[in-house]
Amino acid sequence: PKAEPKAEPKAEPKAEPKAEPKAEPKAEPKAEGEQSAEASSSGDLKDNKEEKSKSEPIVPQKKVKHIRISVQDVPRTETGTVRSLNDDQIKSSVKTLTDLDKADQARKALAEVRNEIETKIYDSRDFLNNAENIELVCLEEDKEKMIEKLTQAEDWLYEDGLNGDIETFREKLVEVKDITSSVRHRYDEMVRRKELIVGAEEMIKTFLETAKNWTTTKP
Repeated sequence: PKAEPKAEPKAEPKAEPKAEPKAEPKAEPKAEGEQSAEASSSGDLKDNKEEKSKSEPIVPQKKVKHIRISVQDVPRTETGTVRSLNDDQIKSSVKTLTDLDKADQARKALAEVRNEIETKIYDSRDFLNNAENIELVCLEEDKEKMIEKLTQAEDWLYEDGLNGDIETFREKLVEVKDITSSVRHRYDEMVRRKELIVGAEEMIKTFLETAKNWTTTKP
């Protein structure tokens, strides 16, 4: 018998070498100057935020007045039409409308007085700063004191005055008017005096011309 040829062993595939992971570049340490600059910058931002929170004024919340209105179901007939109101319902409805009207009038009056105070403050400050020859009737130190009082009144208007009633606003309006009342009186006298002097000079001039021509043009 013939000998069977031996099978040649198959060559096993060679394993491919695995790629080694690339090492990530390490971050270079920052210089001391850069680190101190960043720390200083972050510290400044933190300080600025703290200073800003401290410097911002706390504005008081304005109180909201609520008006309670009693609402009643409108009586209807079986067919859906509205029934006539009885005497008690009519009186109640009239009272509700009257109360609403009074509240609306009070709100408008309060807004008018508040606007008048605000206008008076601006007008008085402009008068003290820009009136012509105001230094002739008001010392600089007195002017500064009056401006300071006007600023205090303005601060009150937007802080404690937010929840003031009509009487409080009227009293504050009198206070604001009194701040510049004396200097305004002196200033008005100065302006009128100047006008009177000009009128008197014109009168004297006319009299002298008349006297000069008396011999030729007698009245």
